[in-house]
Amino acid sequence: MCLSSFKRALLVGAFCFMPIEVWAAVEVRLAPEVTAHHESVALGEVATISGAGAAEFAALSGLMISQFPSGQAEMHLPASYLSRRIQEALPAGTEMHLSAPSQILLRLVKEGISADELGQAIAARAHEDGKIPDWVESRVEILSGLEALKDLKLADVRVEPAGANAAWKGELTLKVTETENPAAVRWVRAKIRWFGHVWAAKRDIGVAQAPSPADFAIARVELTAERDEAVGATDSLENALRGARYRRAIRAGGPLLKASVERKPDAKAGQELKVVFVSENGIRVSADGSLLGAGAVGDEVKARLKSSRKVVVGRLVSSGVVEVTL
Repeated sequence: MCLSSFKRALLVGAFCFMPIEVWAAVEVRLAPEVTAHHESVALGEVATISGAGAAEFAALSGLMISQFPSGQAEMHLPASYLSRRIQEALPAGTEMHLSAPSQILLRLVKEGISADELGQAIAARAHEDGKIPDWVESRVEILSGLEALKDLKLADVRVEPAGANAAWKGELTLKVTETENPAAVRWVRAKIRWFGHVWAAKRDIGVAQAPSPADFAIARVELTAERDEAVGATDSLENALRGARYRRAIRAGGPLLKASVERKPDAKAGQELKVVFVSENGIRVSADGSLLGAGAVGDEVKARLKSSRKVVVGRLVSSGVVEVTL
């Protein structure tokens, strides 16, 4: 074989073993109407992507192309906008073909029960059953268990706490029962936060200080961690503080709780006083007695008669008089 023939054979053999790259256009197809299952819409959820390499496919599949407005289940997406979004996500110079109508209708069909739906249902049930006061604003946060409800609809389940609770507040375990199949029970962990407009301290208040309405103002305060009832904005602050003293300190911005103050007793335990018996026709008969426990005017108290040692129940009408209605 001559040298020139040998060179030609060598070149042909080298060419045969060279890698050959085949370039194909990326094609994205969308139907005139598509269904999305999440409020944030990714291209891979609603489109068919072909002709793309692994990197391009990953970039396009996760490309967020739209967001449903709150409370809206339908929207139109212009193909021109979608084309620009896709082209921006691809490497420069990549050929792309979009097969779609000029306007694409997106419909939102959520799978299972969403956190917002479940939270609203829990709050509504709690208010309906009196487990949250009407004046309290509640916010429900689902902590765990939502994944177990993905095959259910809210209309087909009943939600209730795992145990008996006087109030639905703080972290709770809730039982989700299918109405058609009561034996099928799922469990959800939620936190129910309470907020309300109440009388709140303007500054730190110590137990030794004299109660004053000037120390409080109406504010929106979170009450989730409070065990005792707060003095609400519609309650009389003057009545709450009149003749009272602080039982515990109140931090600046903290709510005035009904348990934070106590009335100074108008009569002390063991104090001698008059016990007045009042009949239906207004006849009044008095006897000497002593108070068994401290009390404020208007309280129901017990007194022991001095003559017979009998214990009677009446109302303290002054610091030295208990009235017993016959």
